[in-house]
Amino acid sequence: MKGQTIIERVSERFGLPEWWVEAVAVEYFDCRKYLVDGHFWSFDFNMLTNEDKEEIPRKRVVVGSFILFQNLRPEDLKTRMLLGMVGAPIAPLHANIVAEGPVSDHYVPFQSNSIDDWDSKLGFGQYAQVSDDGRFYQWRISEFHSVPGSPRGWYKSDFLDLEPLRQINEEIRKLRNQPIPQDDDLLKSLRENASEAYANLERTRCSLRKRILEYHEANKRAAITPAVTGPPAVITYLDSFKIAKGKDGRYEYRIQSHVEPLFYRRALEFLKETKEIVENRTRDKAEAISIVDEIESSAACIVFCALCLETYINLVGEEYCQKVWSDTYARANLATKWISIPYVLGSPDCFELNSKPYSDFIKVVKWRNQIVHPEVKFKKTQPIQDQKQASRIYSICNLKNAELAVETTRAMIVRLSNKTPIKIPSWLERFDEWRRLLP
Repeated sequence: MKGQTIIERVSERFGLPEWWVEAVAVEYFDCRKYLVDGHFWSFDFNMLTNEDKEEIPRKRVVVGSFILFQNLRPEDLKTRMLLGMVGAPIAPLHANIVAEGPVSDHYVPFQSNSIDDWDSKLGFGQYAQVSDDGRFYQWRISEFHSVPGSPRGWYKSDFLDLEPLRQINEEIRKLRNQPIPQDDDLLKSLRENASEAYANLERTRCSLRKRILEYHEANKRAAITPAVTGPPAVITYLDSFKIAKGKDGRYEYRIQSHVEPLFYRRALEFLKETKEIVENRTRDKAEAISIVDEIESSAACIVFCALCLETYINLVGEEYCQKVWSDTYARANLATKWISIPYVLGSPDCFELNSKPYSDFIKVVKWRNQIVHPEVKFKKTQPIQDQKQASRIYSICNLKNAELAVETTRAMIVRLSNKTPIKIPSWLERFDEWRRLLP
């Protein structure tokens, strides 16, 4: 685009954000050149007249250029979007970060396509932004749907008639698909057709903006956005957050961290390490030394598996069993939580006490307890592989038990999902894919 300096100057002069000045210019004014340098349109804000610039602060509605996210740091939003694009599981935010009604003072304007790549006026949008007395509002005004008999979808709204706009956009699409003429007269004619089509587009959007403004005036007094003191908190892609009223009556951030995938990942890494230790022992014959390494890595694997299962069931209980969680189950032991929560969720037969995977889960819990609460007194030797005898700790912390712990962790979570309305968490369902994205 050309003339970006104009946008910056207008922004500075009127104390308006640059994103808003650009969106207004794109929405309202003649700042496009048609069929230049092989492009159907290209933006040049140098075309804005002095009258246009004076009008910018008075314009109140734009549609389709931006979406306003709120109460989230720009860098955190960017990280989530990038990871989401490559299929990485990210924790649900819970909070309504896409503004609806008055926009928080802490907001991030997001533009899916630069105007160098796409003219936002050639379409519509699910959200509209409104400027009102020095404050921005955002309203969800439509939904995107498929159009019967057409490969292209379009927007539907409860209070806007968008069919005339669709027809005009279809006319412009056909003009855009025409080859650029080499003949000067034909080129001039196509430019005139494009300019006329855009004029029709503006007339149609003008009536839609008027209706959106009426919708805003009718709904703005009932809409409330909690004001949070201070800047947004640091929100990682493993965090969910909400905004709640504190004891002092002011709104504050509340963060719920989903660390269970990290525990599972560490368990897998320690299992891999344990396997390598055992394989190297077979080759190097350094049995007594490598057993210590096997104990160390398999113990960590087992503990992290138990941590994963405990964190996960606590999140499930807090999320899905709020009425009985804090009073009944929050302080129960891990085995009780896993057998009771499915019952509360309407699946009393989810786990059988003496059947897998629950019976193996009990073993993992027992091993974890023995690891973190070790007995230091002399104990009898325990049988291990090849009819050998070894220490009790080695009978617990070994490759075989580490493998069982990892298998059981996955099996318990999958069984809970199969027997209850809880979906398999994305970090487990696509774990291999997610793991490759992390250092």
